[in-house]
Amino acid sequence: MTSRVALHPDKFQELRDLKLGIFLKFKELNFAWASRLVHFMLCFKLHIKKKCEVTEETTVFWQLLGVGIDVGPTTEQIIAACKRCVQWSQGDQMRLGYLVIFIGFIEGKKFSTVTRATLARPVMDLEEFENYPWGIVAFKVLMNSLWNKDLTKSYTIDGFIQAIQVWVYYSLPEFGAEYGHPV
Repeated sequence: MTSRVALHPDKFQELRDLKLGIFLKFKELNFAWASRLVHFMLCFKLHIKKKCEVTEETTVFWQLLGVGIDVGPTTEQIIAACKRCVQWSQGDQMRLGYLVIFIGFIEGKKFSTVTRATLARPVMDLEEFENYPWGIVAFKVLMNSLWNKDLTKSYTIDGFIQAIQVWVYYSLPEFGAEYGHPV
């Protein structure tokens, strides 16, 4: 897990203990049964709907990431940033940790795909980012990715795809009993 290695152990634990830490906990379960995760995601409350302004602090953080201010980061850029973030401020390390969760679990796109800057910029306000309805976003990304897929050809699914696994375990109890591991 890149964020565990990149962040100071205290900062990683702090990130893990926050609302979005549920995604890290799910990863630690190695895709085991996670009905509580889906319930938690569905219960996310809407807290904000404001656009994030581009401030000098935003510009400096985007420069640390090595990303243009009007362009969001790719997974590759986030991984590269994790390798060099040791000297960053604690706030910038937490922002990077949130971006790891956002890009790796909520959007879940291919490594080279750019994340929309409008969705990544709210990381500048850690409390606002923490309280954003990411569960809703994760399901919208997943559902949009699944819509009109031609299952006879190769395809890519974006988003929090583990939710499909949970749905299968829930919808097909015999399958879940055989392959799932309740926590």
